[in-house]
Amino acid sequence: MQNLTMDNIDKNIKSLNTKRKQILFLQVKIKNEKLCYEKELNKLTKEYEKKLTNLSKKYDELNEFFVKLDERISNPSPCGDGLASDTLTK
Repeated sequence: MQNLTMDNIDKNIKSLNTKRKQILFLQVKIKNEKLCYEKELNKLTKEYEKKLTNLSKKYDELNEFFVKLDERISNPSPCGDGLASDTLTK
């Protein structure tokens, strides 16, 4: 009777150890996947930050162009149309 109980205990211990190893394996796998996703997220974040910076610069350039254009339109030269005779890059 005691031998049967010891066998059951041994089987349960082996089963628990097997399950523990499976859990550890899954934990490592999840950690590796997480690191991979974090790396990809950082890469995409940097990419889009760069694109947003470029868009911001282009927006500023366009804004500056329109300010100069508005100045030219509101202050025409006395010799005629300031837009036709001059460039906006002054």
